[in-house]
Amino acid sequence: MALDEHCKTVLVLEDDVLELMDLEDDLKKLGYNIVSSEDKKTFLQRLDDTDFYAIILDNNCPLYPGGVPYRDTGIKVAQEVKDQYPTARIALHTKLGLEKDIAMESRCEQIGITLLYKPASMEGLKSFLEN
Repeated sequence: MALDEHCKTVLVLEDDVLELMDLEDDLKKLGYNIVSSEDKKTFLQRLDDTDFYAIILDNNCPLYPGGVPYRDTGIKVAQEVKDQYPTARIALHTKLGLEKDIAMESRCEQIGITLLYKPASMEGLKSFLEN
């Protein structure tokens, strides 16, 4: 459907059930509705069918239902969404390795998205959604 700055729906691409539950709980506490997907194909269908305020993308997700996770799925989806909705509010939600991923931070900055390391704090989510 469309980007809607006045609606309270966040589209989430996350294949890890526990991570998704944590995100859903935190987003609900902040007053947002969640439309979630576990794979790229389903997410893109929901993107076309849903008015949304913001998007949170796991970086390593399956491409299709029942598939195995692929590295950098989230950042590739973010670029596709930015091409279609240049002002979309998007966060890449990924695990922090042993040290900060400077290359990933740079890629996120280049395409204009926020990087949230897992587990995202309530303050981090609030800052992403309200700034």
